[in-house]
Amino acid sequence: MNKKIGASVILLLVFTQFVLAQEKISSLITNNALAEAWKKESISPKNLKGIKGDKILDLPFFDDFAILSVYPNPNLWQDKYAYINSTLAIAPPSIGVATLDAINAKGEIHGVGRSNSYFSSDTLTSQPINLDNSFQNVYLSFAYQPQGLGDNPEYEDSLIVEFYLPDENIWQVQWSVTGSETKDFKWVILPVDKPEFLKQGFQFRFRNFVSLSPSNRPSFVGNVDFWNIDYVYLNKNRHSADTIPDDLAFTEPIQSLLRDYESVPWKHLRNQDIKKYLRTNFSAELRNNYNASKSINNYGFYLTDLRNNSVIQHIPAGNASIAPFEQRMLESGQAFKLKTNTDDSAKFEIKVNFVTDISDPIDNNTSSYIQKFYNYYAYDDGSAEVGYGLSGEGSKYARLAYRFDVIKEDSIRGVYMYFTQTLNNASKKGFNLKIWNDNNGQPGDEIYQQFISSPKYNDFINSYYYFPLEKDTLLSGTFYIGWEQLSEDLLNIGMDRNRNQQKRIFFNINGNWENSSIEGALMIRPVFGNTLDASYTKIHKELEQHDFSVYPNPANRQIVLKFDTNQKRNVSIFNLSGKCVFASEYQASSFRIETSQFPEGMYFVRVEARNTQTKVKKIVIFR
Repeated sequence: MNKKIGASVILLLVFTQFVLAQEKISSLITNNALAEAWKKESISPKNLKGIKGDKILDLPFFDDFAILSVYPNPNLWQDKYAYINSTLAIAPPSIGVATLDAINAKGEIHGVGRSNSYFSSDTLTSQPINLDNSFQNVYLSFAYQPQGLGDNPEYEDSLIVEFYLPDENIWQVQWSVTGSETKDFKWVILPVDKPEFLKQGFQFRFRNFVSLSPSNRPSFVGNVDFWNIDYVYLNKNRHSADTIPDDLAFTEPIQSLLRDYESVPWKHLRNQDIKKYLRTNFSAELRNNYNASKSINNYGFYLTDLRNNSVIQHIPAGNASIAPFEQRMLESGQAFKLKTNTDDSAKFEIKVNFVTDISDPIDNNTSSYIQKFYNYYAYDDGSAEVGYGLSGEGSKYARLAYRFDVIKEDSIRGVYMYFTQTLNNASKKGFNLKIWNDNNGQPGDEIYQQFISSPKYNDFINSYYYFPLEKDTLLSGTFYIGWEQLSEDLLNIGMDRNRNQQKRIFFNINGNWENSSIEGALMIRPVFGNTLDASYTKIHKELEQHDFSVYPNPANRQIVLKFDTNQKRNVSIFNLSGKCVFASEYQASSFRIETSQFPEGMYFVRVEARNTQTKVKKIVIFR
């Protein structure tokens, strides 16, 4: 955590009377991917402390973290403090890293409430390994990167590696590095040559030490001091220059089918000239970590319709020879053709993979992307690396606007917003949700306003909160959506640092609109269209009735039903085959229904009440 920044702010307040309003980037206080995984796995604290597994591992030990499962692979690692991801590293040597920071396995800040702000935070501990005194030239190597797309560890922060002595039951520090502003990956190789290490039950672990801002300044407390780790490799018969494992690997996920967006409403896209909006060529970056040229065979790109799990297009791209340590873009050379039988939504997987004629780790030989088309526009990939907002003296009534260009004229029904929390809800203040038209590439006249009492949060991996509009507003062409602040408190919206939509972000503090100076994509998703259509005749006849609302739609773990009255009602939910998957009776004007147990797909919500006609709405569950 950059406490020097906090000190600088205090000094600035002393020598000037105010801090001018400005754009602000802030660290997150939660990791919703970890929070969601914690809830799903119901992990007990006992399991987090590094209890040894029943199996002793044999050499070689290798993990490139290409299996993106949030928590470390339990076959290799004992604890679950590190965060496995493909979004927080910059130019990693292979797809996927393990991130150590100030967040625990529950997705919460480790040290809030501590009397000291400097402490040991995350740990990544190997399972016991079978070493023997007869083994020669045993080395442990890995790559590490400070900060990445997270917070920069300072000089007093550190990353350390410790070895376990089985006979003495103690850990010894073997290597450490302090924080720095360097963002490149660096390679480390450590000898494991002492007799006390070459025993059955040997282990190694990574630990990081972090420093938090004082908890009496809640707006400044956040996830800090990031270290990304990749290519952990332990084996015998190595040498001190053998720092980089032999491997051919993709270095990042493949991207969206769309040129400008991550997602658009399927109803807007499906009857248009789709080619105008799709990428004409797909590429994926490959790195050869061998010290010799290597060949890849039969690499190709695949498009799968996930509604029926059928491959609808394969683009064979041929063979290639990759020079030592070369990074090469593998390209499809053509676009995909979207085909699906659904009318209101669609979901595809784009995948590229290759085959080699060598013994090569295969998990990082595939790169994929899940393409979702529902009823919203999105520039972000769904992961927030930081929070973004406007703060400082003069930020009351500051305005933020985010540009969108709709494919088809339609009515906006609401907006998903991913607000990030601050400690003790320090930023939970009301604001005016606003929509503007376009004025030569900047926000123009205001065309809609609605008061929102405060930001809302969801503690799920998909942490968007749906704000329904009180009045439908017809939009076409270019529009801007955002807010007007009603106080100088920070409104923290999630920002995706893996996508850069800086040119579409505008703010207005002094009466003039300015383009953002910060790279990233705001996590704001406008929702369009009528209630989703039905494809089954009986329910289709009832769908036009609108005496209740259901949101969010699409939904993840829960839905909210809202009515004008609180009379007694029977609520049922049916899947597409007509099977009832939920039924209950309620007497309230609004209530929540948990949907976490439902598989992804389309469902019908049917409401029956005395002396009223049966009403049905269609929802989509996605994760």
